[in-house]
Amino acid sequence: MPKHIIRLLLVLVGAGLAFFGLRAVFIDESFGRYGHFRADSVAEIAALTPQYKDPSYCQMCHVKRHEEWSAGQHQVVKCEVCHGPARDHPATGKLPIPDYSVSLCDACHEAMPARRKSHPQIVLTEHLGGSIGPAQCIACHNPHSPRIASEGQRP
Repeated sequence: MPKHIIRLLLVLVGAGLAFFGLRAVFIDESFGRYGHFRADSVAEIAALTPQYKDPSYCQMCHVKRHEEWSAGQHQVVKCEVCHGPARDHPATGKLPIPDYSVSLCDACHEAMPARRKSHPQIVLTEHLGGSIGPAQCIACHNPHSPRIASEGQRP
């Protein structure tokens, strides 16, 4: 057999050994047991402490806000969408009151052709008169029960 073929075969065998050696080092042995993922990850994920709480968790201390939210149009938007994960709140401190309401409100209310017409939509620059600031939405709308401030619904 010619030398160049022998060298090629040695390179291929070396590459194969390197591949399987690295695979054994970097891929967990539970990988592929139940499909294309690590089987041990199921138990690891189940053992994690939940970060997000149900709105009933907030209701215990924030009765008035919870009543407003429950009766309002935003009852499908859970508390932590705006305030972040409760985790161990209140033991770990106060949850943030967002000062970036424009970006939060914009996520659902910016006018888009794909959204159903019954969903309240706005063109931000027109609605806000051309100037967009961080807390402009909550200047006129109560985020827990969004109505216009003139209707007596201010936060």
